[in-house]
Amino acid sequence: MYWKIVGRSDIRACWLADRHYSRQTPGSRQFCPPGNSIVLLGLNDDALWVSHRPDPRSNLARPRFDGFEYWDNPFFRNESRSIASEMIREAIGITLRFWGNEIPRDGFHSFVDPRYVKPVMRRSLPIYGWCFEKAGFVLSPHRTEEHKLFRWILPAEQLRQIEPIEPWREQQRLFA
Repeated sequence: MYWKIVGRSDIRACWLADRHYSRQTPGSRQFCPPGNSIVLLGLNDDALWVSHRPDPRSNLARPRFDGFEYWDNPFFRNESRSIASEMIREAIGITLRFWGNEIPRDGFHSFVDPRYVKPVMRRSLPIYGWCFEKAGFVLSPHRTEEHKLFRWILPAEQLRQIEPIEPWREQQRLFA
């Protein structure tokens, strides 16, 4: 187990979010985008994962501007020594524990900005977001329009094959 579930304004999660390149307002208590979020913090407070989806109750005709229907993670920051791809798979398993009854048509997406992420060289080619490939995601051949980000996709079929996981809850520590 790598993760514990925390609230969306947890100060430790905010500190990690402040060090993520996509953070828009460092120091703000709110770092999750509008919609539904699951915020996971590493057991040693050294990693952050946020799963996000548009709120299904909002009844938006088009919840995403890009036309896709997916869950995404606006934040993944790993300052631990744990293997990132394993952490990603577990975070998705926890997400499925809460949202798994309605898997989105286009699966789970993650975005990587090559200006801020160091590539891993594979067959003499730079791979930005190697940990997502190791976790089973596939790189989309198209970058995003506005910021030219790499889009990593875990297709819905693969998402359905991941076992839902019950997260560690901090209250459990009080009685351990």
